[in-house]
Amino acid sequence: MIEKVMFFFWKSLNFDMIKKVIRMFTKEQIQQFNPLEMKIYEYIITHELEFPYMSIRELADGVSTSTASILRFCKKLGYDGFKELKYVFKNELREKTLLKKYDFAEIIHCIEKLDSPFYREKFSEATTMIGNADILLFIGIGDSGIMADYGARCFTNYGKLSVAIHDPYTNMTFSGEKCVVIVLSVSGETVETISMLHGCKESGCHIIGISATENNTLSRLSHLMIPYYINRHRINDRELTSQIPAMCIIEKLAGMTMEV
Repeated sequence: MIEKVMFFFWKSLNFDMIKKVIRMFTKEQIQQFNPLEMKIYEYIITHELEFPYMSIRELADGVSTSTASILRFCKKLGYDGFKELKYVFKNELREKTLLKKYDFAEIIHCIEKLDSPFYREKFSEATTMIGNADILLFIGIGDSGIMADYGARCFTNYGKLSVAIHDPYTNMTFSGEKCVVIVLSVSGETVETISMLHGCKESGCHIIGISATENNTLSRLSHLMIPYYINRHRINDRELTSQIPAMCIIEKLAGMTMEV
């Protein structure tokens, strides 16, 4: 009876709110589990540290079922066998552990540095460039594209005509003497961003780069570089580096421009 109650409880949950669920178990798969499969699943996620080192017999004993049932569970998930299930789970767990190491202390320290003489000089030079411009263009791809949208909105709210561009196929050939381009890129090496940047350079725009480091292509192409020096966080091809420092720099520049 308890198993049936738990089964319907799991089936009715809002899966977007279950932070502990490993991504290898999809919402659709979980909703198709029968009571025994749900019991196996629940045992695995509540013993996530031990499971990668369990034998199939140990898991079967823990769930009070047979090894054949465990193998059927693996097959239902699309794995050839128990070893493949453990291998994928272990990799998922490693990624999850890396995410847990994310430390806000580094971000706080990064923001505190923005009040140093080094950055005050950078901000002063950037404010002069922006103040003399008729229009600002913000360029970014992916998460940096979101920051580009935010930057354009922030400066527009302060009364400065601003536009965000994150379509790499946009024609960047125009008369740019009175245009300042603010380029956002964590790596400073994003191919699409650099391609757009070349068009801006050819048009005579003044370029301000904002990146996690200054040792990159963006820095070499910019008239002014504002690096925020933060460690990059990546898992496979996914960029997980915080955009908070870039956002703070944008807000600082917008506020200082308004004061001029």
